[in-house]
Amino acid sequence: MCEEEKIILAFYGEMNEEEKKSIFTHIDNCDKCKKFYNTLLLTRNIFLEEKISKNIEKNILNYASNKVSSYAGYIKKLSLSFAFSFAVIMLFVFPLRNTNVLNLNIIDNRFQSLENEVLELSYDINFSDNDLDLKEVL
Repeated sequence: MCEEEKIILAFYGEMNEEEKKSIFTHIDNCDKCKKFYNTLLLTRNIFLEEKISKNIEKNILNYASNKVSSYAGYIKKLSLSFAFSFAVIMLFVFPLRNTNVLNLNIIDNRFQSLENEVLELSYDINFSDNDLDLKEVL
């Protein structure tokens, strides 16, 4: 068996302790085998990091999805309460639309009639004053 195969078996723990110890002693003394073992370690670490990053990404997506769905429920409840409040307000406002409370035309008509009465009184006072002036002249 060549050294690379033994290194792979030792790497995955498929050797007894004596053989493992012998291989690791050889790895410490041989630059070529040390480089091969480090490549195995690097490959495993990259694979683990990728696996971990995928798990983290999955967890983040699950968390975001749960947050969005919880906010969606809250927004739905809030919008339903606003819609209900608006409907109740409209039930009270629309019937009052044609009553004296909200009809500004009646207020305008009353104001106009008061203004007309004041003008009539003013005209009567002016006429009476003019009438007096005519008597004095005669």
